[in-house]
Amino acid sequence: MADWCRKYGNVSEEEYPIVLYGLQVMFNSSLKMLGILLIGACLGVFREVVISMSVFCSMRYWAGGWHSSTHMGCFGSMLIPCLCPAFLQNLEGSWIYPLWLCMIAYSLYAIFRYAPRNSKVNPITDQRILRRKRVVSILESTLLVVLIGLLGDESIRWLIVTPLFVEAVTLSAVLCGKE
Repeated sequence: MADWCRKYGNVSEEEYPIVLYGLQVMFNSSLKMLGILLIGACLGVFREVVISMSVFCSMRYWAGGWHSSTHMGCFGSMLIPCLCPAFLQNLEGSWIYPLWLCMIAYSLYAIFRYAPRNSKVNPITDQRILRRKRVVSILESTLLVVLIGLLGDESIRWLIVTPLFVEAVTLSAVLCGKE
């Protein structure tokens, strides 16, 4: 596609690597999302995966975090926060509320303290973009916590708390040199 754009489109030789990289990212991301959605559909938790994926992908876009160096590692690290919450939502017990509070407290702390985090592959240097990502990641995490508090359905809370927490942990992993 990038070759076609260069040959028939308005893409110059200087712009070609950027277009090629953008297409690779788009196809890679689309395949990961499609794979995770298919796994969710096969396991009968499609709706739950869509909700968790929406939370995780949105937070990842705004807050950044740890990125795997391989495609399979990236798929696995995205599969965990998108699929696991669907199976956690059936847990019961009085220990769940203190666990959620700890997860939420750590998530807010990490996002307020460390977001946004750049990846080594594609660092953002524009300070305006970084400020906007910081503000939106803080605003989104705060709104998610308010939503968690307003929801009466405990099962849906797992679908929000878990991906939010995993995103916060990935922000910390960057600081520990795990990227």
